[in-house]
Amino acid sequence: MDYFPFFAKRGRTLNILESKFGLEGIGFFTNLLRFLALTPDHYYCIKEEDDRLNFFAEIGMSDENRGIEIIETMIKTGKLDKALWENHKVLASKAFLESLKEAYKRRSNDILTIEAITAMYESGNINPVSDDKNPDNADTNPQSKEKKSKAKKSKSESETETPKQKRKPLREREPLNDMERVEKKYLMNWDVLYNQRKVQTADPVVSWNQTRALLKTHLDKLSAEQIIQAIDNGMDDDFVMNAAYSLSIMLSASVLNRLINARKAPPKLTGKESLSDLTTVF
Repeated sequence: MDYFPFFAKRGRTLNILESKFGLEGIGFFTNLLRFLALTPDHYYCIKEEDDRLNFFAEIGMSDENRGIEIIETMIKTGKLDKALWENHKVLASKAFLESLKEAYKRRSNDILTIEAITAMYESGNINPVSDDKNPDNADTNPQSKEKKSKAKKSKSESETETPKQKRKPLREREPLNDMERVEKKYLMNWDVLYNQRKVQTADPVVSWNQTRALLKTHLDKLSAEQIIQAIDNGMDDDFVMNAAYSLSIMLSASVLNRLINARKAPPKLTGKESLSDLTTVF
């Protein structure tokens, strides 16, 4: 979803969050809904450490304990589902899902209900749907069934397997495909921004499963060069930089389209340029 309804009239949850946490509570509330809007099927499990780190990085909350306290307040007010959180550490909101139903009327797929999400987790059948809908690739997703099945390999199997040579990190090797070309460009740009102190960590906190699903969809319609250009343009985009140069934000449909069509402003003139300089600029 590229948008979600946000009503001007405040309810109980926002009143309590502002009273208890100030503007930080309102900001967390808003960024949480933005995050869920951009997440396929609009729920997210933070039980595993990498998913939790990704979530708080996307939200912009460096203090996890503070973030958990805000989440638990939203549980108490009923804005987030209590059972999914307490049993599975899943962030999902029935009210939020219902607010998106209108946008799904013209889509071929129906929106998941809170009951369907609960049923998946209670049965252990965690949505291993096709890549174009679910961002979680089975071999890396801690929320998928295949990762669990891999953990069940017998000792004899693991002893007889020939160990695969570990592939070098993407920063240190040539990309193998268009998807890796985009990912490497993002990592290179991140390094530049880190050296310029425009981002705070040496490595981005990214849900690669989510971004690869988005990339897979975009690469069916766009060239890798177009997406790479958008990734470059994101370094000069205030909205993207305020979101800590988030790859998932840049790959959302509306933002990606805007970045692809963005044109960098020409350099400012000093009045001392020659005719050849002006020809080059314009």
